[in-house]
Amino acid sequence: MATALPRHLYANMSNDADMGSSPGGAAGSVPGAGTSAGMGAAGGAGTMAADPRFERVVSGAHGAVDSAAESLAQAAEQLRHKAARMAELEREYMEAARGCVRDHPMASVAAAAAIGWLIGRMSR
Repeated sequence: MATALPRHLYANMSNDADMGSSPGGAAGSVPGAGTSAGMGAAGGAGTMAADPRFERVVSGAHGAVDSAAESLAQAAEQLRHKAARMAELEREYMEAARGCVRDHPMASVAAAAAIGWLIGRMSR
């Protein structure tokens, strides 16, 4: 599948690759006046930009790109919001864990020792 060039580049392209593909395609012809495969201009004298089918395709492509960009911007904003919320939850849980360890230091040491012993037994 070929990649389409942006519209502003079509006006700057020379007609070298299309020599002889349209009537009167001789050296020194007007740049951008050639036709591409399947996009023949009415009467052979128009440019691709003058073809209404080309305009519809370009318009549809611009609409699709704009829609995709808007959707991605919304998704990025939602991810930023969720990331901020996750960071806030992390701070809350860490503070709650610190408070629990401060309130019950002996139970915390005993729980840590028991967890360490279990991990040691499972890794053998």
